Amino acid sequence: MTLALIHGGFLMTALNDCTHNWGLFCNGMSLKGNTYFVAGEQETGFFMLYFDFKTERFERLPLPYQSFNSKDTAVLSVVREEKLAVLHQNILAFSSEMRIWVTNKIDEAKNLTWSNFVLTVDYDRFNLPSVTNVSSFLLDEENKVAVCCDRDMDDEDKTRVYIVGENTYKEVYKETIKGSHFNWPLLLSYLPSLVHIQENTPKRQKKRKQEEVS
Repeated sequence: MTLALIHGGFLMTALNDCTHNWGLFCNGMSLKGNTYFVAGEQETGFFMLYFDFKTERFERLPLPYQSFNSKDTAVLSVVREEKLAVLHQNILAFSSEMRIWVTNKIDEAKNLTWSNFVLTVDYDRFNLPSVTNVSSFLLDEENKVAVCCDRDMDDEDKTRVYIVGENTYKEVYKETIKGSHFNWPLLLSYLPSLVHIQENTPKRQKKRKQEEVS
């Protein structure tokens, strides 16, 4: 028996964990050949779940925090294409704190460990008109700030993008986005290429240009 799981636009077939009782609580993030999720079940609470495409198996890894509340916010992000970051919020406990942890550099998923980095943000100190519920983020580990994205449900569900740190909050974008009510904004990172693409002129065209000059 196999388990087929469609998530984030791709199909995964797992040969193990077919009778799982866990659920996924965030979009998957791919890093160095594996795809990672935050998952959870009633008995064990939240944990890191990754899928190895080589072995076609799910494996579990620990998170830097413990939670048994299925309504908590959990979000993953990739840092510099070599680390993972996880964001946690306990919205239903009326907590205004958000925490972000970062792994050490990942060579193999089974050796994943968490660094001492923790970014703690208390939103109450910024006197915001509404509670933030982060849907995606990008982390600047060196400067200890994050670019976060959410929807402001108290302001016509407008998409909101802001930079936040322990003592910093700056809104950089807020606008109504057309689409389904179930579509949440997503921040993505990419590595730009410095390779210059040269437009080669066909040989025949080059010859004609030379004849015109002569």
